[in-house]
Amino acid sequence: MTVRKDGECWMADFYENGQAGRHICKHGFATREAAERYESDFLALRQLTGRPLDERLSDLVRLWHERRGHFVRNSGNRLNILLGTVKRLGDPVISEFDATVWSRYEQTRSTQTVPKRVRAELRYLSAVYSDLIRYGVWRGENPFAPLREAESDVAKSSVYKFRRSRELFAEVDDVDLELPPRTCKARAAQFND
Repeated sequence: MTVRKDGECWMADFYENGQAGRHICKHGFATREAAERYESDFLALRQLTGRPLDERLSDLVRLWHERRGHFVRNSGNRLNILLGTVKRLGDPVISEFDATVWSRYEQTRSTQTVPKRVRAELRYLSAVYSDLIRYGVWRGENPFAPLREAESDVAKSSVYKFRRSRELFAEVDDVDLELPPRTCKARAAQFND
């Protein structure tokens, strides 16, 4: 632990993993105790999550893309969506990112775009944490684990009323698409628009 006076304020100056680790030098602490607390919190979070205290969410997304994301279909598009989401979140420090930050973002974002997009962003970011946990890169818990996706106003499959299905099959009889609609009729007339 190296905490020393730097002019008017205190400075925490240490290495992550002894001399072989990354050199951390943070200035501007009002008291010696604050600098020591920063160092101990940094090392404790490093032990808990496996990642440094000052790492940003965008760093985590890029790390995910290097390890796993490039195997995903449309990986470039997925990376752009994730980085756009992180930018709109303000690229938070991962030690401060939790479900409440996402909830505030979700409230504001849902007024700007369709709910389907917000749910996709939630699934993508949750997958980043899940994959990094699976690979042993992130040792903490997934901050999205307690969250559920917002319910959609539209049901996943529409069940047509008997009268509507009769009208629909009358139209289908005119066209050469008899087998799939008849199969659906046998399965309680469930169609997906």
